[in-house]
Amino acid sequence: NLLFGFDKHDITDEMIPALEQARMILNEDPSATFMVLGHTCSIGAEEYNQKLSERRAASIKNWLVNSGISGGRLESIGYGESQPKYDNSSEESRKLNRRVEIKTH
Repeated sequence: NLLFGFDKHDITDEMIPALEQARMILNEDPSATFMVLGHTCSIGAEEYNQKLSERRAASIKNWLVNSGISGGRLESIGYGESQPKYDNSSEESRKLNRRVEIKTH
């Protein structure tokens, strides 16, 4: 998981080691395809969170493409607040829901 700040979709320096690791894994099988899945916490309007999750997924996909991964191998999808991994009742759990996951297709 790559975690984002509240209302943020930009790549941070803290994400680079995890992104470099993801790039290495993606390079191990050049024929494999992956989904880049963006998520948000439940604060804010559902429509806004949907767009934010799409921007989060796109920022990770763009980083990977700019690092040499073929864009045709990556599908970015935003889920907004519809698939929380944790209960949104505390700031800590909401922080963990503001994430992007990379999964095999």
